[in-house]
Amino acid sequence: MVFAVLGFSSLISFIPKKENKKFFLLISFAVLFVFAALRYNYGNDYSSYNEFFDTVKMGGRIAGINEIGYRYLNQIFPSFQLLIAFISLVFLFAIYKVIVTSVEPELYPLALFIFIIDPYLFLMSLSMIRESIAIILFILAVYFASKKRILLFVGAVALASLFHASAILVLPAYFLCNEKNFLKKKEWILLVIPVVLLLLYDSYISGWIVKLLEYFKNPNYIYYFENTNSNSLRATLLTSISFVYVCLNFNKLTGKKLMFSKLALIALMIDILGFKIPMVGRIGKYFAYFSIVAIPSIFIYNLKNEKGWRKFLFGYVFPLVILTVYLLRVYSFFANPTWKSFLEYHIF
Repeated sequence: MVFAVLGFSSLISFIPKKENKKFFLLISFAVLFVFAALRYNYGNDYSSYNEFFDTVKMGGRIAGINEIGYRYLNQIFPSFQLLIAFISLVFLFAIYKVIVTSVEPELYPLALFIFIIDPYLFLMSLSMIRESIAIILFILAVYFASKKRILLFVGAVALASLFHASAILVLPAYFLCNEKNFLKKKEWILLVIPVVLLLLYDSYISGWIVKLLEYFKNPNYIYYFENTNSNSLRATLLTSISFVYVCLNFNKLTGKKLMFSKLALIALMIDILGFKIPMVGRIGKYFAYFSIVAIPSIFIYNLKNEKGWRKFLFGYVFPLVILTVYLLRVYSFFANPTWKSFLEYHIF
């Protein structure tokens, strides 16, 4: 059923002609909403969040979830299922708005396809409930940053941190949330220095990271850092393909497409860093959803504007290889026992 629903949602947006694509995209998202809102015990963390909800209703506390915003949200809703439905609605609406306000109608199906086929985007959002709320607020923060409203940006990120403490770490993203070409020295420094240090980090830098995690007062973060397996070399190399593609092409774009491509590049960099420090992937989730704009926009630009070997390489070869990587990720995801809870769908 999981594959049937996801496949149907993706294919339905390819059906209509240009003038009807927005309506059919909305239909596709409606199908995804029903799938997300009615789920029961689906995803790795569903049961623990359900237990947290019940505990909050009884006035108790559970170690590991200290964010006051999420606690209050649980107190507001009369049932956990209504909370799930609300978060699903707002999250999917945010993604829908990112698509329809950033790309042409002809790219709607491709953007939705990437959102669905990458298991670490839509499917994983069904498990990371707190972080999904934080991501919604980060998307709002990016909008504020694009309008140069720094106080509203900081406020949105601070609010996001009340639902998932890791959100506070995305504050430096303000300097990337603009529609300027990625040529400023300070922007390169902002990315290159952390990447080099983290790829070459030793036990000394590891100690810094542990101290930083202690600030969040969540023992789970330190546990994840010290016990989670690093990304495999194969997974890192496959991710590097998308990184190279975006890195070589994003400056060809303009407007929101350029801004979102820079943010998507951050996510791809963080995925590569996962070869050394797997936990940084949690920060990458805030930026990963912008790939649904970046990759389709780069693809269509090269297909329409490049000629000769550049069109062949960036309009055909890279996209086909990236599609293959997505398919491999789907297979790897569902073949991994860690994610077996995503194979069987249950309705409450």
